[in-house]
Amino acid sequence: MIKIFWFSLFLIFSCLKSYAGSLSGKGELKMSDRAVNEFITYIKINKKVVNGKRAKPDSFIISKNGNWTFYWWCAHNECWTNDKPTLEECERITGVSCARFAKRRTIFWDNGVNTKKKRAKFSSKMSDQEIRDELKRLGFIDETNTSK
Repeated sequence: MIKIFWFSLFLIFSCLKSYAGSLSGKGELKMSDRAVNEFITYIKINKKVVNGKRAKPDSFIISKNGNWTFYWWCAHNECWTNDKPTLEECERITGVSCARFAKRRTIFWDNGVNTKKKRAKFSSKMSDQEIRDELKRLGFIDETNTSK
């Protein structure tokens, strides 16, 4: 019986793929106006209350062309989402590669300015303009993009 348990456990872990390192995006990314607005909504999501609990942002997915976005949030003390199916759906819909842009309120997309050593963090208390300014400073908003 114990051998069956260990063998089953071995099979489960040997079949699982680790996407932790490959989920976050890398390279140049310019966000569309809609994507920026969605990101602002995602950052400020804790102002919503779901089932008596404050909602928290969990994961923000974006296409590499900066047009398609999707985000997950949860109203629990511990959040857990599987981003892989969302990434696959994004790639199927857009025809371009997609990746995780942010986890919780931290941007994980490495574009050379926002690197592993110095990841940008956002607060739900930031104004919309402060979030836009920070995204612009990080190079995620095109300089010609001036819409508010």
